[in-house]
Amino acid sequence: MTGRRAAGRVVLLTVAGLSLAGGLQPVAARPGAGSAHRAPLVIPALRQWYPGRGSWQLSPRSRILVAPQQPHVLAIARQLSSDLRTDVGRRLPVVEQSSNGRNGDVVLRQTQDLAASLGTEGYALAVDTTVRITAASTTGIFYGGRSLLQLLHQARSIPRGFGLDRPRYPQRGLMVDASRTTYSTKWVLREIRRLAAIKLNVLHLHLTDDQRWAITSKSYPTVVGKHPFTRGDIRRILRLAHRDHVLVIPEIEMPGHMASFLSRHPGMELKLADAAGSSTSQQYVTDKLDITNPKALAAMRRILDEYLPLFPGRYWDMGDDEYVTPAEYPEFPQLASTPSRAMARVRPRPTPFTRTTTPMTWDRSPARRSCQASTRAGASTSSTVRS
Repeated sequence: MTGRRAAGRVVLLTVAGLSLAGGLQPVAARPGAGSAHRAPLVIPALRQWYPGRGSWQLSPRSRILVAPQQPHVLAIARQLSSDLRTDVGRRLPVVEQSSNGRNGDVVLRQTQDLAASLGTEGYALAVDTTVRITAASTTGIFYGGRSLLQLLHQARSIPRGFGLDRPRYPQRGLMVDASRTTYSTKWVLREIRRLAAIKLNVLHLHLTDDQRWAITSKSYPTVVGKHPFTRGDIRRILRLAHRDHVLVIPEIEMPGHMASFLSRHPGMELKLADAAGSSTSQQYVTDKLDITNPKALAAMRRILDEYLPLFPGRYWDMGDDEYVTPAEYPEFPQLASTPSRAMARVRPRPTPFTRTTTPMTWDRSPARRSCQASTRAGASTSSTVRS
């Protein structure tokens, strides 16, 4: 037996309080198993399931138990109780006590004993006379509660057994392109709840592109398209996302894909040597900001200064794709100095957010190296690239 498997078996015995001698045998957590030993059907499927005998029943006396002095777990318990009322028609009372509970209770416990085997998002689900959800973090407890909601939506009883679950991928989510399609705040909030229900943890908001600037701006109000997200809308989205353990990643495209901005500020556009006219959101010349233009660099700085404090999350997506390749440099004489030298001057004013935010980019374009030069100057400490 490997060390990892041995550790998993220890978790099984100590956390679940269920004995293998009592009839528990591991089965694959997939619908194909026999009906007598089938793992509970949840999305995503449990990574491991050890079936027992009999079932747990939701009863009129069922409660949700939380250990005292765990306020974050208490908040999750109250949310679970509210969601049970919405999804199942039963709002269970939440009680702070350290006991193991009585028949029909749901017990939520946070312990670091599971951190090594289940990480920060995994959880253990022990179903006996009570349902016991144990995790190293509040996120794991929240996801265990989502599984409970799914199970009780199917039936008011759950097969007894013990399950271990953890995500296979660290980022699991949805990208919403608000620059090409108008979405209401109500729709976004509904999608956040749907993401959380199946344990997805990322909402990528693509807020600007050539077609539309989809968020209000105090610095450049004329670039904003119709029906944008207001600052109040964004705060509502962020509050719900935080509650539901969904990370919001905003994307403000720069220095390319900026036709919606450049249509109102044509003097900042990177022009081809023989180009005439300026870009619009319907037809554009290059759709790129001229990073050798001091006014354009100042505009980028103002945009970052305005939006960074609004999105205090871990990541900030700058787009940074499809700008100019080295082979295209001769078409733009103004780029005789390297983009890195120009972009290195784009430094947002230091705030608590700029020092903890990691910039993301779409590809390994030349401007990405410029982004790194800028962030080293104080905007961030690292960068992430999506190919």
